[in-house]
Amino acid sequence: MLLLILALICYGLAWVGLIYPLFPSVLFYVGALIFGVTYLGWGEVGIGFWLIQFVILLLLLIVDYLTSMLGIERSGGSKWAVWGSLLGLIIGPFVLPVFGIVIGVVIGAILGEIIGGARTFRHLLSIGSASLLGFLAGVVVKGMALLGGLIYFFIVL
Repeated sequence: MLLLILALICYGLAWVGLIYPLFPSVLFYVGALIFGVTYLGWGEVGIGFWLIQFVILLLLLIVDYLTSMLGIERSGGSKWAVWGSLLGLIIGPFVLPVFGIVIGVVIGAILGEIIGGARTFRHLLSIGSASLLGFLAGVVVKGMALLGGLIYFFIVL
């Protein structure tokens, strides 16, 4: 029973990592898998289980970068804006604990675009909006992946 409780704690911490980027969602999700499968018994899960979990882990690893990058680049932003958004995502929570992530993503993208030679205020507003939408889309996609992994684990259980 302790292993199942540890699995659920790790899973909960993986959810925290959806919003707070310094919490490593992937590592906590792997921890949840290890504790959960140990609880079930390693012989009880097959290759299909591990393939599905691998796909979920890949989604968790790449979705943040891809959603920000695609959103910013589609709105005409540069790589500077993508990197600024990423830095804002990391630094924002330290500057403003509750809303720092959202504000950091937007301000980071705008500052990155300014460094990269932005043209107009309207362009900067577009980049900031795109970075926010990309971040929110990433949270939704990662949340669906984590929820799908949990549902699948309980189906196997």
